[in-house]
This record gives sequence, C-alpha cells and structure tokens, in this order.
Amino acid sequence: MPKEISLYNRVAKFAVEQFDCRFMKQQIGTHLGKIDVAGIQELRGDLESEAEIVAVEVKEERAAFLNSIGQAVAYSIYAHRCYLAVRKRHGSQFSAEELQVAAQFGVGLIEIGAKGMSMRLTSRRFSPESRYVLQIIHRLGLFRCSMCRAVYEDKDSTGVNQAGKIDLSEKPNYRGQLSRIVAKRRNAKYYLYELHSQRDDPRVYVSDRRYLCKDCVSVFASLMPEANAG
Repeated sequence: MPKEISLYNRVAKFAVEQFDCRFMKQQIGTHLGKIDVAGIQELRGDLESEAEIVAVEVKEERAAFLNSIGQAVAYSIYAHRCYLAVRKRHGSQFSAEELQVAAQFGVGLIEIGAKGMSMRLTSRRFSPESRYVLQIIHRLGLFRCSMCRAVYEDKDSTGVNQAGKIDLSEKPNYRGQLSRIVAKRRNAKYYLYELHSQRDDPRVYVSDRRYLCKDCVSVFASLMPEANAG
C-alpha cells in the first residue's frame, strides 16, 4: 500500500479549511483514472452559484517531481483546480525551480510538513468538459440541477419517467410522475429517451439523466392545478 494513502485525510482536511471545500472524497474518478483527494468548492452569487471541482495529487518527497506534476495536471480533465501535495521531510521546501515548473503548468503546490501544511502556489482555473465534471459530481454523491445549475446532495431524487425505453410515438400521452413529485416537492430525476433514439446505440435503454432540485421543481407547481389542490 503506497505511503501516500496515509496522507489523504490530512490533505482532505486542509482542502476543507483552505478552499472551503465540501463533500471531500478519496480515490474517486472514472475508467480514465482516479483522483487522490477531491471535493467541491462553491462560488456563491445572488444571481447564480457555480461549483468547482478541486483535485489533489498526493506524493511523498522522493517521487519524481515532473511526473507528479503530470499526474496533477491530468486531473484537469475532471477538475477546475489542480494541486500537487508533497510530504517534505527534515524541513525541506519546494525549490525555486519546482515552483517555476508548477507555475508553467498551472498546478498549485501544497507542502506537507511534520506539524502542518502550507500553500506555496495556487492553481490556475482549468476548463474541464462538463460531462467529466458531472461524472465526478455524481461520484461525490451530488447532482447539478439542469435549471439553476447549482449542486445538491442526491438524497431523495425521484424518477419522473421510467428507467427504461419509452416510445413516445406509441405513448403520446405518457406523463410520468412529475405531478406527484411537484406535489411532494422532491428532487426530480428524468431520462432522455428521445436523445437516445437519435443515436446508434445498441443498448436497450440508456442512463442519460438530468436532475431538477426541489426549488426548481416547485416552479412547475403553478402549471399543475392538481399539485396546488391540497
């Protein structure tokens, strides 16, 4: 077992305190690769809130620095902020050359000392593809609302339509469970089968899904008299 794993909890705690990160998890990712430590940093605003993924690669000091930077910057496929955290022993620090190299790639640097941790260089903002960001959000136990774009815990999301293929040409009056979800003010999850019908996909059904938060679901209440009847 790599010694770096013993540092994950310390790094996660530091990210919570330093970046105000939430929903921290370790070793999450996709078939493409896993992030050592990752979490959500929420940028709040009155007119819109935005969630950024913060990812940290954790290494022991003996690891080759350039290879470690490469691993950290690879996280930019998933994350908006990428950091390399290195355990420094005997009071050593990042060299001027290492700081320069990290800055060239836009990777932030975190020193892990015997008594504490310190930020030596901040990450630039990367621009990961939304589909990869949403995969990490999902693996953090969250979802992003399709209307307000904010991120929420996926605790009680209720399916609007069935999780199987629906031929709307055969069932033009199919409505699903939206009225019930609106009445109960739950988070809503729905599947996009018309999108699937436009693809050359051999699967019987797909898991293309979108979410609506409780607040945005409540907007539909004004359009559904039966939801307001009670």
